[in-house]
Amino acid sequence: MSTFSASDAAIEGFRVIRRHPGAVVAWAIAQVLLQLIFVGLMVVLFGGQFAALSQFATPGTPPSPEAAMRLVGFSFSLLIVFLPIGLIAGSVLVNAIFRPVLRPQDRGLFYLKLGGDEWRIILLQFAWFGVSVLAYVALVILAVIFTVILTLATGGKGGAPAALGAVIGVIALFCVLIWLAVRFSLAGPMTFAEKRVRVFGSWAITRGRFWSLFGCYLLASVLAFVVIIVGVVIASVVAAVAFGASGGLMAFNMTPGDPSVGARALAQLLTVGGVVRAVIQALFSTVGNVIVISAVAAAYRGLTHKEEDVFSD
Repeated sequence: MSTFSASDAAIEGFRVIRRHPGAVVAWAIAQVLLQLIFVGLMVVLFGGQFAALSQFATPGTPPSPEAAMRLVGFSFSLLIVFLPIGLIAGSVLVNAIFRPVLRPQDRGLFYLKLGGDEWRIILLQFAWFGVSVLAYVALVILAVIFTVILTLATGGKGGAPAALGAVIGVIALFCVLIWLAVRFSLAGPMTFAEKRVRVFGSWAITRGRFWSLFGCYLLASVLAFVVIIVGVVIASVVAAVAFGASGGLMAFNMTPGDPSVGARALAQLLTVGGVVRAVIQALFSTVGNVIVISAVAAAYRGLTHKEEDVFSD
């Protein structure tokens, strides 16, 4: 008999936070350190390009074609450098949240590890990306065909019927994408639990469970959104009260051609107020992630009759 309860799974994250507050704090600190690494790498590797690109921040000054091409190259360079780091960091955090829900005895250091579980989640993300692109292209083509058929059926006059068809097509596309996201949602915890990449395994488990899972994820997402917004407000208030109206941040103007803009951006982040703000926001952001990801893991645990003793730790 299934032990899945949508409302129960939606609040699983709060149980994880209550049982492992130290781990949640460690995850938040890791997020802040990762932000510092990202900014530091940007300054070290791409600091010289900030001066050339700073003209994009000047209102009323159209960038030259050369600057636009440099922006494209800069964006590609950022992707090459930071995408692998982001994928690895994301998989480490996701699995760290999966562990206390699905494998509580596998502690590690605050449930943080880098091994087979993490690489499988990275492979799953690439597979998801491919499937998502194919699904999106197919659905867009169907939406266009529907709009064309509706336009032809009304005499090819366009106007209101064509607009109505476009609106219906967009709404249908959005609904189908949500439906697919829910049906594939358990691929992550299934890959983690079974120690092999399961791209389509979620399809069978979620059959007939769309609305309960959708309600679970919606409730968890709303709770996470509220937590993150509260965190932003608290971080701003604390930084403003403790460090002045600027919140401890060193405001500066970005002047076109200024070669020091990258270094000053890093210096701004490293002020006491900037660090305090970043830590508070990271903590609440981490709590939001825990709420959402734990809900998915708890849904998988309930639907697959995984009755591990999550209280044993």
